[in-house]
Amino acid sequence: MIQLVNANFYNGDYFLTLTYQDPMKPETIDAALKEVGNYIRRIKRLYKNAGHDLQYILVTEGGDESVRINHHIVLKSAVGVTRDEIEELWAKGRGRNRKQLGYANCKTIRANDNGVTGIASYLSKDPKGKKRWSSSKNLARPISRTNDHKYSQRRLEKLAKLPDQGQGYFENMYKGYQITELEIEYFEMTGWHVYLKMWRI
Repeated sequence: MIQLVNANFYNGDYFLTLTYQDPMKPETIDAALKEVGNYIRRIKRLYKNAGHDLQYILVTEGGDESVRINHHIVLKSAVGVTRDEIEELWAKGRGRNRKQLGYANCKTIRANDNGVTGIASYLSKDPKGKKRWSSSKNLARPISRTNDHKYSQRRLEKLAKLPDQGQGYFENMYKGYQITELEIEYFEMTGWHVYLKMWRI
């Protein structure tokens, strides 16, 4: 989920929080998932009418006696779709019978609020109660792979002892990528290990 957030969403996209007022509170987590699923379908129509496909990640948490059920959704922003319109769809019924399900707050993700990285960290925090997440199928899927055969233990040890832990070496090795995380660790049983996190420029 953290990789999906970082690979698909940027500052300027939306972070949406949804809660329930007491009369509309679902009795079970499954009922809440059905309710928010219907809401996602309404947003899809809103985006489609504006000429866009909806891209999102949905996180639902709570559902035990101590924690109220709530939802968080990361959405791609889109020209012709406003935050007010997104918030107004968190309702049931039509006309005079229309009732808000609860609180809806759609915020723009901004760099000075820790941006997308802060959102990813918040969504992955230890849950209070149950936590479930899902996403639209049209997201870019991050690649995770090992390259164990490329590096000898001797080379990794030399890189680990450099002042930059091999940052310059890996930047030269993977041109066209920006390295955002680099960790080199030694384990007694298995030797040296390197973890690289990078994004295509």
